Amino acid sequence: MRERKFMGNSSKRKIKVKLRKEDASDVLEFCLSPNQTINLNQDNQEAIKSMFCTLISILKDTDVVLELETEKNFDSDLMKEVAADYIRDLNIEIDNVRTKILKEYSTDN
Repeated sequence: MRERKFMGNSSKRKIKVKLRKEDASDVLEFCLSPNQTINLNQDNQEAIKSMFCTLISILKDTDVVLELETEKNFDSDLMKEVAADYIRDLNIEIDNVRTKILKEYSTDN
């Protein structure tokens, strides 16, 4: 399988995701260009969609892994767990999308 050689961790672009407080809200800040934030205390599908579209555009060129970093003074263990689960699930979805992109590319050539 040709696409598997691109899936190793050494070739993945690492994108930092910061869990932090912003005013009274818990947010995930994705260190993209430009940075994008998702408020974990609100249902904001547009912010999630925008962030995922940005990730998909990156996936066309390189493999990606998200790495969670928690602000030092962040004190909610529950939100830390929620954020870790969210990033873990998002990394699984990113791998699935990347695999589909590579399969489509290999069938087109």
